Amino acid sequence: MKYFVTASLLLCSFFCIVRCQVGNKPAPDVSSLSGVGAICIRVDSMNQTLQKQGILGEDLRIMIESMFRTSGITLDSICDANSPQLHVRMMCLPAEVQNTQTVGLAYYIRLEFIQVCQVPQSISVDGQMKKINMYYSLPTWSKETLVVSSSLQFSDNLHKDLRSLAESFINDYLTVNPKK
Repeated sequence: MKYFVTASLLLCSFFCIVRCQVGNKPAPDVSSLSGVGAICIRVDSMNQTLQKQGILGEDLRIMIESMFRTSGITLDSICDANSPQLHVRMMCLPAEVQNTQTVGLAYYIRLEFIQVCQVPQSISVDGQMKKINMYYSLPTWSKETLVVSSSLQFSDNLHKDLRSLAESFINDYLTVNPKK
């Protein structure tokens, strides 16, 4: 199996990209997006491999914000801790064959929609059970992809995959929040 993967990575570096679905997750629950107003876009800082490839978080945020505006989704300009947020997380590492030859780059992209959620809990106060509501920032929608790409096509592939994930969120959002 190890040799098959190694050969596949080597061939892939010259001819194609490899895409994997991460895990065996069900489709996101779009009902959690219903009634959401303005959305904040947050992009994690880029690791060194992404930076060396010229990938900048600010550029990615602007790209996604432009997609949202074109789709008619309102953006939150304040972006405080209580704002609904589409959070973009990325990681990139060189893809190597037997720790010697770099054949491309492997990258992981995860989009999470994070909202403040009310979670009722029971606590004991002076020996009596009381119900309280706790508030947590939790992901209510997410999608991710894992890709091995040739170095030459890396930037184009990464941008295409990020756009695809953002389009998926936009489509799910508009399903439960149709334009008026």
